[in-house]
Amino acid sequence: MSKEQHLKTIASQKNSELRRFNDGDTFPDVRQFSESTLFGSPQIFVFDNSIAKSSLLDNEELLLAAPVEIIILEEAAPKRGSALLGLSKNPKVEVISFDPPPIDKIPAWLTARAKHHGASITADGVKALLAALIPEPASNWEKPVADLRLLDHELLKLATYTDGKPITSETVNALTKKNTATQVWHVINAIAAKDSKTVFSSLEKFLADNDGGGDDKSKLILLNALLADQFRNILLVQDLQILRLPDQEILAKTGWKSGRLYQLKKLASRFTALKLGQILQRLEDLDIELKTTSTPARPIMDLILAQVL
Repeated sequence: MSKEQHLKTIASQKNSELRRFNDGDTFPDVRQFSESTLFGSPQIFVFDNSIAKSSLLDNEELLLAAPVEIIILEEAAPKRGSALLGLSKNPKVEVISFDPPPIDKIPAWLTARAKHHGASITADGVKALLAALIPEPASNWEKPVADLRLLDHELLKLATYTDGKPITSETVNALTKKNTATQVWHVINAIAAKDSKTVFSSLEKFLADNDGGGDDKSKLILLNALLADQFRNILLVQDLQILRLPDQEILAKTGWKSGRLYQLKKLASRFTALKLGQILQRLEDLDIELKTTSTPARPIMDLILAQVL
């Protein structure tokens, strides 16, 4: 069960309204927890990666004595010595981990979720959905982590479309937009390793997998934009590390998931700031070439990638 599903289940069981607080919201005083709403419906206070931005942890005793249910959602485990870690160790607090199931367990999860949405999904439908949203990683890269919220959202869309009919690979291929993020990571990781063979094989795979995205030029303009965006993120991570910002603060400032930050930090250690600047300049040159000349797109892309290796 995902975090969102768990929240909905709790709210339904307790006939309560979820009142959520995100980073940047105005946070309530602990004393407000005992106040009733205008219509008197019970509330569950949910702090979504934001409790550290409030003053609520300053008075743990008053927080634990609050007459309402309080749920704290965090992407990463609290650090040693933090007030949040101390709170999590209190016997009155229930800690629940929402680690996604391993990839080999996802097919069964998808089948169960399809049934929950009043639909069914065939084996080839499961395979097609996983191929679209969780592409296989490069051989020298971390295994992908399933985004259950994304999978469930896509499954609900497919179930609504099929209206009682089984979800097949044909349905998935027609309606599900492929996740190109992993393919972009393949290219960047191969550039970091100076592995030209993987760089160009990943490029071939990107073009083949995005066969519905127009001609080669439009696909390569898309790939170039995705690469430039991620290289800028790697450069940003280097700058933030120079400032010695803790991971939690980086996550709060960027809105990234902890897994993405881990990948970016790993890649940041493999490039110099000078090299990143050179790569971004080459990608900018490529963008101009692709958009302003009639030269075939593929030779231009091959030339630029050869220069950044």
